[in-house]
Amino acid sequence: MEKYLISIDWLQTYNLCNELTDGIYTDGYYSFNLALTGTETAQFKRLYKLTCKGQTYATIQQCPRTSVINPKTTLVKLDNRVLYSGKCIEILYAINFALNLRYKGISRLDLCYDCNRFYAGRSPARFVKDYLSKSEEETGYIYRVGSSTFTAHGDKAHGRTSVTSIRFGSEKSMVSCYMYDKTKELSEVKDKPWIRECWEAAGLVSNEDT
Repeated sequence: MEKYLISIDWLQTYNLCNELTDGIYTDGYYSFNLALTGTETAQFKRLYKLTCKGQTYATIQQCPRTSVINPKTTLVKLDNRVLYSGKCIEILYAINFALNLRYKGISRLDLCYDCNRFYAGRSPARFVKDYLSKSEEETGYIYRVGSSTFTAHGDKAHGRTSVTSIRFGSEKSMVSCYMYDKTKELSEVKDKPWIRECWEAAGLVSNEDT
């Protein structure tokens, strides 16, 4: 059985709430500090940071720029470290209770399936190569039911071409799927030690050769 890890990598909820103010909020167990950041987003005028014991737990957006959006709209995005803590749903409930939010639904959810190899030892790199290069007449030809659209990124160095990410389907779709070299991303974009710790606990290897 190949080892793997399934995680929530992004979780943002849509809620309704009166305009928040800086201060301490508690659900009786967690004690949160809410502070306005002074920065704005593309769709909202107010961006808050919610912390607990010095750690960021969430960012919160309020006061939409357009009247098309309900003026009480409140978006809560849990911090990535919280999502990998094993207590993200408990913490989300605590935030909603402490801030008196009226939960309406999920506005964005990213699920990750992390692995070194697929079922039966199949190589992800080989899968991508076959998907991109093999024709319908060749053994190992791969196609995707429902959509033939894809976007791929990679690099060509030392006489070798490697694909580092591939997205299936349109970016405008409500649901999308993509594969990428997560070890490379953590090394070159932003390291997240809490993800590496979860990989280690799941028996996954994280290095440039795997």
